[in-house]
Amino acid sequence: MKSVFIWGGTGQFKVIKPILKLRYSFFYVYDRDDNISLDMEDVLLTSDYDVVKSWMSQDLFKDFSIALGGFRGEERLQIRSTLLKEGLNDIPPLVHERAWVSDTSTISDGCHILAMSSISEFCTIGEYSIINTNASVDHDCTIGKGVHIMPGATVAGAVFIGDYSSIGSGAVILPKIKIGSRSVIGAGAVVTRDLWIIK
Repeated sequence: MKSVFIWGGTGQFKVIKPILKLRYSFFYVYDRDDNISLDMEDVLLTSDYDVVKSWMSQDLFKDFSIALGGFRGEERLQIRSTLLKEGLNDIPPLVHERAWVSDTSTISDGCHILAMSSISEFCTIGEYSIINTNASVDHDCTIGKGVHIMPGATVAGAVFIGDYSSIGSGAVILPKIKIGSRSVIGAGAVVTRDLWIIK
């Protein structure tokens, strides 16, 4: 029985679990919120990081994934660094069987590509980014690390999105737009010009 460690036990875990089940049969899950409950026979859940350390000392798993969605891209990368130092391994990108990813595109470690989403030709998706349900990324896009493109968002061709940005549900990014790091695009927005934060 092959096991995996998951950091995060709420919505993002629920949507990646069907993809993970193709590779793993048991899930050790940590979530800081001690009020959540996962009534699943193949999941062991804790909110106590000392318990996680005990699991690690027992060598119960080698691989990990980080199931934190929303505006938490930078946190995903920080947690990744911690887990790599603990000797765990990134799992390959998680791509739902009902998603489409062009053979000419590059999907980095830790990414979640969810159901009904599409990534067209010659795109690069950075580490620990999420392309959520029914989102579309057209040709020649560069998506930074820790980005979350939320459900139903449309990213047109040749768009650049900087690290740790979030594109809200149903938003539309027009072709050749450049969006700076840590940007937040609201749900339903239509982005018609470049958005850079100048410091």
